[in-house]
Amino acid sequence: MATLPPELRVAVVKGQCDRAEYAFNGGVIPIGRGTEPSDAFGRVRHNEITFVDEVRDGITETVARAHARVEFDPALAAYVVFNESSSNPTFLVRNGRSLRINPRDPRGVRLESGDRLHIGRAVLQISVRPASGGRNPT
Repeated sequence: MATLPPELRVAVVKGQCDRAEYAFNGGVIPIGRGTEPSDAFGRVRHNEITFVDEVRDGITETVARAHARVEFDPALAAYVVFNESSSNPTFLVRNGRSLRINPRDPRGVRLESGDRLHIGRAVLQISVRPASGGRNPT
């Protein structure tokens, strides 16, 4: 029997999202501005963590429409964050240290509880908890 992924909780610290907190159990979690933005080729992406597209507060608009994604990696038994936008920085603050997440780096960076994920000027607080059941992403 496969081990259930841990629960990933993401709380919005800076920036305007459609919710104040999100919870996931595995999978791929796209992060960006707008619910279903499309690119120049008409491809639509569904952001699971959605920054509000209409807000102009000096923070939220620094989040690209397809800025980052978090994926659960079963081999690592951990969540990994990837930077999908080169226009505004993506980095983690962990124990007072800043860890840059390079654009389009296929390795990504492993997330840990207590990390602060900076998406442009927006900030997300990360918490990883042991699996508590077989719930699907919420």
